[in-house]
Amino acid sequence: MLKAVPTDSSPGAVDTSVNHDPYAHPGYLNFSLTNALETQWIPHTGSQRAPDWLGPLRIADNSPIVPWPDWNGAIPSFKAEPWQKRELDELHPTEQSARRQEALGTVSSLRNSTILLIGDSVDRNFVDQFSWLTQAAHGQESFDGQPFDEKNIKSWGLPHTATIGSGVDLKVANLFFYGSMDEDGMFSSAPDWLPPSKAEDRIETLFKPYSERLQYPVGLIQISAGLWDLAYFGRQDKTAGVDTNHPLSAARLRQWRVRTRSVIRKIKETWPGVPIVYRKMHRVGDELGPSSDYGGSTNFFTSLRCHQMRHMQEVVAKEEGIAVWDFGQAFEGYQKYQDKVHPYLNPGGILMTQALLHQLHLAKTTPQFNSW
Repeated sequence: MLKAVPTDSSPGAVDTSVNHDPYAHPGYLNFSLTNALETQWIPHTGSQRAPDWLGPLRIADNSPIVPWPDWNGAIPSFKAEPWQKRELDELHPTEQSARRQEALGTVSSLRNSTILLIGDSVDRNFVDQFSWLTQAAHGQESFDGQPFDEKNIKSWGLPHTATIGSGVDLKVANLFFYGSMDEDGMFSSAPDWLPPSKAEDRIETLFKPYSERLQYPVGLIQISAGLWDLAYFGRQDKTAGVDTNHPLSAARLRQWRVRTRSVIRKIKETWPGVPIVYRKMHRVGDELGPSSDYGGSTNFFTSLRCHQMRHMQEVVAKEEGIAVWDFGQAFEGYQKYQDKVHPYLNPGGILMTQALLHQLHLAKTTPQFNSW
């Protein structure tokens, strides 16, 4: 994991010193209920607050000034109308170019890059939230580049994308998979399920061909396996009549460890040299009631099992020599701000946005990004 070094603590400054990762330090979430753009992770000691990438990114792209949406949910549907004013439009014409060029310089390490999110519906919903926060062009794309029926529920399993042009040239795309454990189609009953089931097969037959058609090179891959794997074990226990408040056995944890390391190695083989970061899952909690199977009542995401899985995620990341970003640590205590397992745009979406952009910055500027 990257360790931060003491730096100038002036707010808002982007510190590009080696190994500066404020998200690796204990801190607190400066959470604004009224304006997501003010929500920010602030370390207690040893590091300046997390830099604001979203502000200069919005200026560089000259994003529209948009009102706070009526929703604060997991899956945004709001988009800015083309007639709305943009931030630079509020300035005198002679100032507009200078401000935009300054912002483009600030986000230079983010430019000409694609971030692939190999993960679950938390990542899929996040791409939609990222689109709203940045006013990026939002879309869905097929894995094979062929047309598809957007009204078909199966299309929900296709990549959700957010693309910023305007000289920034940044794309975020989620590549959905069903965790490390499902090799035999356990989740094929899900309405948006697309074959194949096994993660390595999905990487080879779906994700790799998709990435080969990307306009911008892959600069960072984020993986997260955990929620679907807890559901996998939870379904087994539900069938066997076992209480999911019991911990996962050592044998199951070893099995998950072997499978997840295999998935990470497949990612390394498919995209050699591309930095990888593991997003540790959050504790789902029961603030809004237990999260369960489709139409069921068994809690697959008990706090005990989430705790076990979070530890194992760090273990496999260390064993495979990849970086870690602990979303769960930063989000802890805000479980009421989610829809089942899906964090709301605020604070979850804004936290993920700022952290993901910072991980891309580190991946492109820090030689020892993938080292412990």
